[in-house]
Amino acid sequence: MSWVKKGAGPVVGIDFSPKAIEAARALSRELGIETEFVECDVYDAADRLQRTFDVVFSSYGVLCWLGDLRRWADNVARLVAPGGLFYLVEFHPFVWALADDATADHPAMGYAYLSHQVPKYFASGADYIDSSATTPPHYTWNHGLGPVITALLERGLVLEFLHEMPYCATAIVPMLKVRSDGYYEIPGTDAFPLSFSLLAGRPR
Repeated sequence: MSWVKKGAGPVVGIDFSPKAIEAARALSRELGIETEFVECDVYDAADRLQRTFDVVFSSYGVLCWLGDLRRWADNVARLVAPGGLFYLVEFHPFVWALADDATADHPAMGYAYLSHQVPKYFASGADYIDSSATTPPHYTWNHGLGPVITALLERGLVLEFLHEMPYCATAIVPMLKVRSDGYYEIPGTDAFPLSFSLLAGRPR
């Protein structure tokens, strides 16, 4: 909806959660912003939407839930129009490898950096959106930068840039502290990547 306010359109948002789609549609009506929201699994997005876009965008907290990067990348590539762009901003795989008790003085590893073949099972966990909530039992995958980029390149997209940042959008691990600009960082250091972004294009 913020893109529509800046002149983009038509704009389509997808999510597999019916509650998220319902909330998005309600907000769209409240603000009087014309936006289409579609409930579907990301693996089915290209077949469901049956169209292409000048810009395809994905943000924080998507890749860790996906066991099949190639299937994800196939949908991304099919949605990008010739001459179009795919932009991704995500939590860095380094973050998901940090130990639960990691601190700024001792950012120890507690999980595998690469677990894209064997997912990690969690009986429960903290919700990084609502700190008072816990998640139900779940599996997650930690995909390194190499597998993510390779999956996109294999589908014919061309990498324009890859950036690694020492900050991220939410406090996904307890040791992160908010900065004056609203992003979160490891206090006292910018030596570790917490998020990354990439831009990939489809040739005309």
